[in-house]
Formats: sequence, C-alpha cells, structure tokens
Amino acid sequence: MIPTPSYAHLSREDFKDVYEPAVYLCTDLNPHATRCTRLTGLSNSIPLNPVLTDLTSALLPRLERSVDVLVFNPPYVETEDDEAEMAQEGGVIERAWAGGKGGMRVTDRLLEQVESLLSDRGLFYLVAVPENKPLEIIEQMQARGLHGEASDWTVN
Repeated sequence: MIPTPSYAHLSREDFKDVYEPAVYLCTDLNPHATRCTRLTGLSNSIPLNPVLTDLTSALLPRLERSVDVLVFNPPYVETEDDEAEMAQEGGVIERAWAGGKGGMRVTDRLLEQVESLLSDRGLFYLVAVPENKPLEIIEQMQARGLHGEASDWTVN
C-alpha cells in the first residue's frame, strides 16, 4: 500500500491551478501540476520527474507495450466543446475538469493509445462519471481486444 503523500510543502495558491498529485511516473499538460507533483515526491522521499507533455506524446515510442499500470484522471466533466478547448489552451484549473462533449474530449484521445501502451500484464484504470458512459467505454476497449469492468465507488 502506498501511503498518502504529504502536501505540507504546497500552498493554498498552488491548488488553484492543480489537483493534488499522487503519481509515480507521471505526465501532465499543466506546468503547475508537474511542479507540484515533483515537490510532493521530494517531500515524501519519492524521486519523481514529471514530464510536461500532452498525454504520452513525449514518451512515445519508448512506452509502447511497456506500461504495467496506467491510471488516468482526465478532464471528465461534460462541457461545451469550445469551453473545453479554451480551458486546454488557457492554462487554468478548468483544464483539469472541462471535458467537452460527453466529458470525453481528452479521454477519447487516450483510449486510442491504451492498447499500444499496456504491457502483456498491463492494467488500465480510468476515472469516469456516468455522463462519460463507462459501459460504452468498456465496449470500445473490448473491440480493441481488452477486457474491462466498471466499479461503482462512492466516497462519503
């Protein structure tokens, strides 16, 4: 079990631009998120070197068929596509949640890559909400030869 990291080294100001980081090999399009992730790793004696990139683009083809666990927390809130596009270009906190039509604008792009990223024993975890139609996502992944299931977690 990986312990919950300490965030004492970050200020309230830092969290205006990012979600709290909790990753090992990580990428993000948001430079504030990569900085906070690196600092969180240092503060918890975990050497992290977050990569500032769009999804996995800076790591291909090196990552092909070598990812054992892929965890993706995309911008999944359903918004107008133009709102999602402005958020992704604007470098604001909205880029972390504005997901466009069906909340799937960024998720759809990663789903196209999952099969080529996962190792033979690889697992893929995706954070989604009902508006993202998780069962349809699973069907898409099954069409690519992968197996999937939905978990209904509720945090109280």
